[in-house]
Formats: sequence, C-alpha cells, structure tokens
Amino acid sequence: MTTDLHERVAAALQQVTDPCSAASRTPMSIVDLGLLEDAQLVEGHLRVTLCVTAPNCLMIGTIMHASRVALGELDGGDSSEVTSENTVVWEPDGL
Repeated sequence: MTTDLHERVAAALQQVTDPCSAASRTPMSIVDLGLLEDAQLVEGHLRVTLCVTAPNCLMIGTIMHASRVALGELDGGDSSEVTSENTVVWEPDGL
C-alpha cells in the first residue's frame, strides 16, 4: 500500500464509525481502531481490506457498507471493493 493511497483511503474511512464503539458511547472510527488492513489501486479499481475485531463480528456488513459509501467519494478510482479479512487477528495495540 503506497503512503499516498493509504492516507487518502484512511482519510475517507475516518468518517466511518464502529457501531459497537458508538453503542458503548465511545465512538471511534474504524481507522482509529486499526481496522484498515490494506488498500490497493489496480487499473483504476480500489481494493480495500478491513480486519474485524472478532471472527463473529455481527456488524461487519454495516461497517463494509459504510466504508463503500465513504470510498465512493474518493477521487482516483473508477470503482471500489471492500472485503474483510477474518484470518488477521485484531489486537488492541492497533488503537
């Protein structure tokens, strides 16, 4: 992931709030939680990978949808794809 691309993707995803943190009255963005795993731009197609805080995260669909909406506002890509990585273990150190 190039630094410029990472910064642009992170800035766009900064507006995506983790629903569980919001429910506990301490809203945090998915970027601040360290959920942004990877971002690649391949022939105008943006591919973003997020990790989940737990393998059984019930809110990942909501997070991915909000991420797609936020990335749709990002210039430079013709299309975007957001996937989740369940094999990466999220650690609080990513905060």
